[in-house]
Amino acid sequence: MPSQMKLGLDLRGGVHFLMEVDMDTALGKLQEQNIDSLRSELR
Repeated sequence: MPSQMKLGLDLRGGVHFLMEVDMDTALGKLQEQNIDSLRSELR
């Protein structure tokens, strides 16, 4: 008799993830990247 495959929590509907972006930090990092990129282009 074959054993039944066990489903993980994600396949049984037992896991729920909620992700949130810290917009202040994300926009600050994007601004820093843009400034660095502009400085590199101007050299």
